[in-house]
Amino acid sequence: MTTTANVFQNYIGGKWQGAQSGQTFPNYNPATGELLGHFPLSGEAEANAAVVAARAAFDKWRLVPAPKRGEILYRVGELLLRRKEEIARTMTQEMGKVLKETRGDVQEGIDMAYYMGGEGRRLFGYSVPVELPNKAGIATRDPWSPASRRGTFPSPSRPGKCSRRSSRAIPSSSSPPAILL
Repeated sequence: MTTTANVFQNYIGGKWQGAQSGQTFPNYNPATGELLGHFPLSGEAEANAAVVAARAAFDKWRLVPAPKRGEILYRVGELLLRRKEEIARTMTQEMGKVLKETRGDVQEGIDMAYYMGGEGRRLFGYSVPVELPNKAGIATRDPWSPASRRGTFPSPSRPGKCSRRSSRAIPSSSSPPAILL
């Protein structure tokens, strides 16, 4: 019996698409060697397109009132909770972590989504005195831009070295605060 592995695509700007080069790479379960699927061998063009799409989405998202953003994050927590086992099993297959650990990783994301969902009602600004008469300085909070979710992270393939990774590599516990604040 022959089985065909799934071919996955990038989701950029509301559309599913492969790498411009058309190339893919296989991803194997590190514990069993089972082929999990073929993924786009994405490059600079796809990364740039994702940043442009994220920036365009951010320009709309930041105008959504914080309480509404909080409600959306709470619903994300609900979706994660409903799919916790499925997500944990997929993570275990992909990363080779034990199931108990990936369940904990997913729970961390659920907890943070719920917590930050509640923070949508507590995003208070503040006012400060200024030198001009009849004037006040006001500070408000805005969500972080997609560009701020990129950074330098330890590279597992090169011990002692760092690599640049997209927000996909950032733990789920740090994403909800960035989305809301």
